[in-house]
Amino acid sequence: MYGPAAPRADCRDGAAGHTDGTQGEWHDWHRNPPIAFTQLNINKDKIESLAQALAAGDSAASWAEVNNVPRRTAYRWAAEAGVKVRVRGLRQGLVTDAVGKLAGAATAAVENLRGLLAEGQLASVRLGAARAILTALIDVQTHAELADLVAHLVVLADAQRQDEA
Repeated sequence: MYGPAAPRADCRDGAAGHTDGTQGEWHDWHRNPPIAFTQLNINKDKIESLAQALAAGDSAASWAEVNNVPRRTAYRWAAEAGVKVRVRGLRQGLVTDAVGKLAGAATAAVENLRGLLAEGQLASVRLGAARAILTALIDVQTHAELADLVAHLVVLADAQRQDEA
């Protein structure tokens, strides 16, 4: 009624009955992986928009609904290696920005805590400020020591690689 089904490009064509004598054989399309959509620049702006949404914590499904893109398409784009790399880069940028803002706010927070230690404040307020300062100091010191240790280990690993070469 509708005619013979066209052979699928992703499976053996043995049942399809090609007339070129290649029945049941694998063809070039089986050996060459498909090109990713991101490499073809198809919907490049939408893919970038999806990457930005994913980096900010949105889901592919919610992005697809807002942007009138089929959900399966959004999931397929999100699964591509190029999109995953872009999302990681965007997230790293967001984290870097947040750390910069926190560092700026930390100075003001420390000054506020120091002000709460001043004479004339209630003893409970001074005690709370002292605890907060000491806890933060211990956390910062631990972080700095771990960062130094990791840097030292990197130097040792680099030296060992050079010795092995």
